[in-house]
Amino acid sequence: MRGRVSSFILIFGSIFFSAVGAVLALAIFFLVVRLLFGVLSYLPWITYAYALLILLFPAMLFISVYILYFKRTLRYPVKVVKWISISLFMIALLSWVAVLIYDLMLFFKKGSIEIDPYFSYNRVFLTANVTAIFLTGTMQALSLPAEKDWMEKRKESHPEEF
Repeated sequence: MRGRVSSFILIFGSIFFSAVGAVLALAIFFLVVRLLFGVLSYLPWITYAYALLILLFPAMLFISVYILYFKRTLRYPVKVVKWISISLFMIALLSWVAVLIYDLMLFFKKGSIEIDPYFSYNRVFLTANVTAIFLTGTMQALSLPAEKDWMEKRKESHPEEF
């Protein structure tokens, strides 16, 4: 059996060299990524492909969120809130499709790699979309009866304990 000192040295060495190895692996990874992007900067179409991905990101994000909430709203029990939510989601989906088409046409006509001319990065438009999602969720949550907490559920299922 080993002594306490040799076990301590073995554990300390393992932890120390694992930490050094992790730092070195991270440094090598960042160096390789930097060299890769340095090489890719000499290809001009990479810049436009990257700009196109950045342009598509908010539209795809919000369209997927609206489709997800639209599908969930179809099963919502309160009719008035359901139809208000569906109409808001349809307006938002159509606006995002229109903005996406407009921005793609602008991208392929002008080829700007800045986000300023594109409407999908307009602060007012993005704020209106986030607000619509938040307010629709709040409206749907407040129109349902309050959910019982665990104590009330336990009282109903085991009345003899109380």
